[in-house]
Formats: sequence, structure tokens, C-alpha cells
Amino acid sequence: MGPWVCTYRPPPIFFDLPSQLAALRAAKAEEAETQRSECGKLEAKVSRLERQKSELLGAFKKQAKLVDVLRRQRVHVEAARALAFTEEEFMKTLDWGA
Repeated sequence: MGPWVCTYRPPPIFFDLPSQLAALRAAKAEEAETQRSECGKLEAKVSRLERQKSELLGAFKKQAKLVDVLRRQRVHVEAARALAFTEEEFMKTLDWGA
């Protein structure tokens, strides 16, 4: 008998495992980068929408104040008309008596 010789050779798929592992790691890194990018875009959109919301709320509050001011002005104009009418009637009454 001669020297012992191993004739077993693993299937070719086992020799390809390191390259498969590297490919999987690269794919995982690429997916993580894609998710980070998507997350960044969504965060930017959220902040833009929050800013728009605050601007709209500010405009709504200003508009409500303007409506209140206009209502007060209308009340004052109506009171001034009523006072002018009353003053005219009073002057007519004074002229009648003379």
C-alpha cells in the first residue's frame, strides 16, 4: 500500500461561497443606503409639511383677527349712522320749535 491520498473534492459550489457572501454583503449595504436615502427624503418632506402647516395656521389666525376687526368696524359704522340720524332728528326738532 502506498501513501494515503484523499480523493474527496468538495463540490464547486463550496468554492464560490466567499464571493456569494461578498455579493450578499454588498446587496445588504446597498439596500441600507437606499433605505437611509428614502428616510432622509421622507424626513425632509415631513419638515416641509410641518412648516406649511404652521404657516397656514398663522394665516388662519391672522384672518380670524381681521374678520373680528371688520365686524367691530361694521358695528361702529352702524352706530355712527344711527347717531347721525338721531342728531338730524334732534336738529329738526330744535328748528321746529323756533
